[in-house]
Amino acid sequence: MRIRRKPGKGTVIGAVWAASRPGLLAALIFTAVFNLLKFATPLYLLQVLDRVPASRSIETLVMLTIAVLIAVICGIALDVIRRRMLVRWSNWIDAQLSPRILHQGLAEAKLGKDQSEVRRGLDDVGRLRAFAGDSLASWMDVIFAPLFFLAVYLIHPLLGWVALGSLVPLFILSFMADASTRDLRRASSDAGRDAGTILASADSHRESVGGLSMANALAGRWRAANDARLDERNAARGRQVTFASIQRGMSQLLRIAMLAVGVWLYVQGALSLGAIFAGRVLAGFGFTLAEKALGRWRNLREAMTAYRNTRQRLTITELSGVSVLPGVETADVILDQVSFRYPNAWRDIYRRLSLRLGPGEMLLINGPAGAGKSTLSRLFVGTLLPRDGQVRLGDIEIARLPPDLRAGLISYLPQETEIFNGTVRENIARMETGKLTEVVGAARLIGIHDLIVSLPQGYDTLIGPGYSGLSGSQRKRIALARAFYGKPRLIVMDEPIANLDRPARRVFEAALAQRKAEGATIVVTQSIRSERMEAFGDYTLSVGDGKHELTKLEPSEAGAQRGNNRLRRVK
Repeated sequence: MRIRRKPGKGTVIGAVWAASRPGLLAALIFTAVFNLLKFATPLYLLQVLDRVPASRSIETLVMLTIAVLIAVICGIALDVIRRRMLVRWSNWIDAQLSPRILHQGLAEAKLGKDQSEVRRGLDDVGRLRAFAGDSLASWMDVIFAPLFFLAVYLIHPLLGWVALGSLVPLFILSFMADASTRDLRRASSDAGRDAGTILASADSHRESVGGLSMANALAGRWRAANDARLDERNAARGRQVTFASIQRGMSQLLRIAMLAVGVWLYVQGALSLGAIFAGRVLAGFGFTLAEKALGRWRNLREAMTAYRNTRQRLTITELSGVSVLPGVETADVILDQVSFRYPNAWRDIYRRLSLRLGPGEMLLINGPAGAGKSTLSRLFVGTLLPRDGQVRLGDIEIARLPPDLRAGLISYLPQETEIFNGTVRENIARMETGKLTEVVGAARLIGIHDLIVSLPQGYDTLIGPGYSGLSGSQRKRIALARAFYGKPRLIVMDEPIANLDRPARRVFEAALAQRKAEGATIVVTQSIRSERMEAFGDYTLSVGDGKHELTKLEPSEAGAQRGNNRLRRVK
């Protein structure tokens, strides 16, 4: 089932609840019937112990036994069905919320949100999934615990008070167990997370670890981080075991107390033998339901926190409701009075920067390392938002473009070469299957087709960050093919010629000229000025020291046929 709602109406969480109501109602009905069927066992004890010995009727015993067996089997079947329903619902919740959290954290990344925020969002959804699939059944059952205690009270008020009295120390012990181990559990979790970070870092930098013989040092750091909170871990586990043992002992004490009081009432002539055992079973049912629910109290608290966090993250309306005028595909790229600074910085990297790039125009951004070239490239593609001003494609901000439209219009090559776990075809097609003709066309354009077909499985060869069959230059050219894939309207490339040899640069320059002639707007950053690159450019933007200078390039009369340019400063 997929959530259906009109764009701009309600929230994702509201839609999830609306779609879940029928199934949750069915699960609640099954829970009610399942718990009511539990009354068959104490009723059976009442009848068998009080009526059968007096009547000596074997037929009555057989019929009562058959009836209680049917009730027990039906209860087991209902419990299996409702738990399977809750497991499927928990997986459905994950399927509905996780992609939205991931999309919002990656494709719609804004200033101040990083991958740790995405992980926290996915962890919250994971807690909701785990609670719905495992602990929710116990909390649905505990709703019916008062019925069992009421039934014990109706058998005899004194037995009812004994059963209810057992809940008081159970509640106290449960809250003490949670409060006394909370800080210890948090410390243990932090230690495990630190150790996992060291391991993940070592795995992603295998070449450096092996080449610099860092294995022993990293293993020592991992061991130290893993053992940093060993005392806290042992203390937390020890307290948990202690409280669990006390709770099991309380359950045994309740059974003894119910039998002792019941026999005393039997001796007084106020209770029958069947009522003693029936009350003992009913009190055990109620106590067990409360014990299971309280044992999952921490799961409930974490799930409620995760639900609040998830609801807060997903209160924004879906991007499918963004209004886009026709013709945005051919509109100009506009920077309108853009100012930007990073958090805690005291100076703007860009201040009131304005420019307009039409279809088939190219901007070269020059400047030293750390001058803000990569920052401006991310502003162009909408992964950073300006402090003031707008970055638009026509009349709509690039960051607000609907994902499906944005994927076909905007392409980006970051400074760091990124290869994902997947086939070569998928890497070029942006981790989709993609049309093979378009994938091959992008590879041919960047001059890497022959290399790809020489790989073991050609375009179906599995590659990734750790794949050793590609050089740095070849990885860069696959990333360039990804940038040119699909003939995007705006292509933004951060230091695209780094790691490319002279023949590869010539092929790249030819690809730039072709895409430019087809109407693409191209933004390229470069640390070193290049006359060959400027031969393709329409504007250069020099950045550094918080200043920027925009220059328009025009062919000179003497060198027009050679492709040479002269510079004319834009006032």
